[in-house]
Amino acid sequence: MLLFLTACAGSDPEPAANLLLTEVKSDADHLGAVDRQQIAYGIAGLPVSYIVGPWYNNDQLYEYTITYNANGSRNEVVYDNKEHAFKYTAVYSYNSDNSISSVDIYETNVNDNWMHIASFPHTYNSQNQLSRIAMRMPKNGAMTDCLIYSYFYKDGVLQKYESSEVASNSKTVVSLTFDDKIKPQYLNQLPGADIETYYLTDFLLPHEHNILSQRMEFYPSNYLVKDFTFTNFYNYNKSGYPVSQKMIYENGRERNYTFTYKQK
Repeated sequence: MLLFLTACAGSDPEPAANLLLTEVKSDADHLGAVDRQQIAYGIAGLPVSYIVGPWYNNDQLYEYTITYNANGSRNEVVYDNKEHAFKYTAVYSYNSDNSISSVDIYETNVNDNWMHIASFPHTYNSQNQLSRIAMRMPKNGAMTDCLIYSYFYKDGVLQKYESSEVASNSKTVVSLTFDDKIKPQYLNQLPGADIETYYLTDFLLPHEHNILSQRMEFYPSNYLVKDFTFTNFYNYNKSGYPVSQKMIYENGRERNYTFTYKQK
């Protein structure tokens, strides 16, 4: 269904405060696909449209549109695959301090009938940091916990998160390191994601800086059966924005990304 790193030379305009990311693009993978995001902005300077996907040809593309509330926070994210007669919509709800209280995912068919397919209530610790997200799906007429995401910090910085299946003892542990540079505003891809819908759930990996490494460990029971690491190397412009990224996989395979900006 839905679920589950990120990407990053491009033009180098200044100053930093006026930069808007317009495109994230990779080199071709072993199938010849070029991953790309093209980003359009509204009059408030917030991104309102993302066209993403493996660019084999135009009919492989997916579009996300975003609306905002009066505080400038996400209201809805709508995923539209032009090849299918349905859409997914992520609807955001907020606490009084404007932190996310929950995100609900709906499937809409050609007749505009909405089906509630998932809910993601958020929990915060005493430092107001995200500590837990439950993924709930309908079962026997009620929304039931299926996955639990837990978040762990050191000195206020996210160090790792775990996703645990409620119906079994299996879990995935992702350990993270970050740089201290500016992270451009674009949609995060989560590990193991379905290309069509993973951006609907990018709230599952909150971070303010660029990811340097991710180690993923898989525990189908109480023992480790597999782990691998992604390592990222960036080049930055004078303002601290990444303009290129090299992602190195566990097997030594590389993927290169570029960021392109424009003046606000």
